[in-house]
Amino acid sequence: MSDAAQIREWLSTALSYGVVCDEIAVIDTDTADLSDWWRRSMPKTPWMVRTPRGGMHFVYRSIPGLRNAVKVQGKWDVRAGGNGYVVGFGSVVDGKQYELLGVATLDLPLFDPAWLPRAGVGPFPTQVAPAPLSGGMYDVRAYIRSIPSIQGQRGSDACFRVACILREHGYSPEEALQEMVAWNRGCADPAWSLRELEKKVRDAFAKAVGGAQ
Repeated sequence: MSDAAQIREWLSTALSYGVVCDEIAVIDTDTADLSDWWRRSMPKTPWMVRTPRGGMHFVYRSIPGLRNAVKVQGKWDVRAGGNGYVVGFGSVVDGKQYELLGVATLDLPLFDPAWLPRAGVGPFPTQVAPAPLSGGMYDVRAYIRSIPSIQGQRGSDACFRVACILREHGYSPEEALQEMVAWNRGCADPAWSLRELEKKVRDAFAKAVGGAQ
């Protein structure tokens, strides 16, 4: 349904409705404690909905390959991939309303599966398939954001791998460093220092030169 007038009429009658999670990805928290933690600790989004039980829906722009995941380690639900949905804001269930906090807009931060290790639930390899590497900048960015660098889990190797991927797809050392700074903010735990990232980039490009000799 894309009839805006009809949609506004339905919303004005306080009908309950669902939002299909295809272009969006939703972190669905069931408790106030989990909601508060995510809101304090994770990337901000303008589209948030408080649920009647005290949980929250945090809405982000989806990425290729993302799929539903329910009760990951008993905590986080992820609704995505066109097969998941959430109850829409303004809906009333058992006399209680789903309350919009902020603005419902598609101008949203891009969902990053590397956030979930930071949330203490481990990597997400079975639910997220990296975007195919066709050489486009968006594909490379989406791909490297599926690579977490976690201390104690070969995080240094992962960071070096990101530098090598950027080199292999035609980035200059300066461009690679810029991309790694952005990747570092959401995908590394703990985050790497700028000096450490610079060394990874130098090593990756030095490896290429050495391999060509």
